[in-house]
Amino acid sequence: MPEILRIASRIVRLDVPKQYTITGLRISIGVIFLWFGIPKFFPGGSPAEPLAVRTVDALSLGVVEGDCARILVASAEIVIALMLLSGAANRLTAVLLIGHLVGACAPLLLFPSDVWRSFGVGTMEGQYMIKNVILVAAALVIAGHSGQNKSAESQSRRTCLCDG
Repeated sequence: MPEILRIASRIVRLDVPKQYTITGLRISIGVIFLWFGIPKFFPGGSPAEPLAVRTVDALSLGVVEGDCARILVASAEIVIALMLLSGAANRLTAVLLIGHLVGACAPLLLFPSDVWRSFGVGTMEGQYMIKNVILVAAALVIAGHSGQNKSAESQSRRTCLCDG
């Protein structure tokens, strides 16, 4: 069988080690968060900025507003991105990611006229927020698999030590 068909067959069968798939998932979400976080550091740099600022203002009961809200959202997204890209503290990262995404979806309830055209039909902003459900699921997968390689490795060491 030609090599390219062998590789394609492995991909189709999903014969890829779990460590690579989780790492790929983690890195791809990190890149997305960088991609959307960096523009928020610049006034008017993100089309999501007005809604993000209004949401932080509403959730903080007016304590954090305007440029502070914009920079807070941008900083949170960059911190989460860097944690995802580094692979450090995956469970903490997943908790921060889920918390951030819950806040990012808050306009679905806080500002329904901005995110819903009619029942079940979202505006562009609403559709953007609804897709965050997949990011929450991905965060749960990352958190669920964090530490598994370490525990398997330590189990392997214990077995070797007991055998010898």
